[in-house]
Amino acid sequence: MPRPLIYQVEGDCRSKSASVGGMNCPQLLSSMDIEHRSKILDSLWRERQERKYNDIVDILNRSDGNWNQTMHTMLLKFIGGFDNGGAAMRLAERVPYAIIMRERSSKMAIEALLLGASGLLSLYDSNDEYIAHLAQEYIHLSAKYGIEAMDYREWRTSNVRTHNHPTLRLAQLAACYMDSDITMNSVTECRHLADIYKLFSGRASEQWLRHFIPYTIMEETSATFGKMKCELLGINFVAQMIYAYGRHTHSEALCTQAYNLLLSIPAEKNRYTEEWNATSKIASSAIDSQALIQLSREYCHAKRCHVCPLGMNTDSR
Repeated sequence: MPRPLIYQVEGDCRSKSASVGGMNCPQLLSSMDIEHRSKILDSLWRERQERKYNDIVDILNRSDGNWNQTMHTMLLKFIGGFDNGGAAMRLAERVPYAIIMRERSSKMAIEALLLGASGLLSLYDSNDEYIAHLAQEYIHLSAKYGIEAMDYREWRTSNVRTHNHPTLRLAQLAACYMDSDITMNSVTECRHLADIYKLFSGRASEQWLRHFIPYTIMEETSATFGKMKCELLGINFVAQMIYAYGRHTHSEALCTQAYNLLLSIPAEKNRYTEEWNATSKIASSAIDSQALIQLSREYCHAKRCHVCPLGMNTDSR
């Protein structure tokens, strides 16, 4: 049977563990019976979702209640990642969702909007025919919509993982916006990983497969978001938007849908989950990995053992 959506964790904290491994917390969690452990992890997941929900509502308020613009901002934030999330959100303000939709019949137009307004286009050889066409298209579109380009220095382009270079990610996103009907409705219709793969299956222009790093010819990269990137899109974008929309519209069905979607996605592999899985495999789904990230960041690393859900439940095992 699937795990229930809502659990309440009660009790007083008597745990003295201060960090992962401090009192062998991973072993403590892995030794619990499955039902008890699931209650704790589900509670942590919901706690993390509430924080992310509040972040999304803040963006919704700044977007005058427009869910499509909010979705656009959150999608760009995710595409920007840790290094460029802030710059990507500023780009979403300069090139709003409504403009993207007006120009979505042309991949070059969307690329020109995103790369031109980001300022990144100025990094590339203007003598390259494709770059010259994009630059000319951006001049036309920026005049049409009154867009002022960002300074390219707002973006981190060095010392980032090659496949996370902002130019490549924006080119891939431009293809998705053209090839897929990315709306708030289409996002909330995602119920399985296959739906996410389909929604983000757009293929970037050939230009960017070997030339996304300025003045450098690379080995050809993927034209599409990879399998792992799509899974992360499901965890950190799709499920978040479904939950936030459900929470905001008082739809328990959508909140449950977000939960079930995360339950079907494999657990993330990162430094947080590696710590907790050191003793035995605790995280089997994205629900679990999101819960363990919450536990690590908000309790272990913050030394909040006195209110840690794991410690609060230690005596009731």
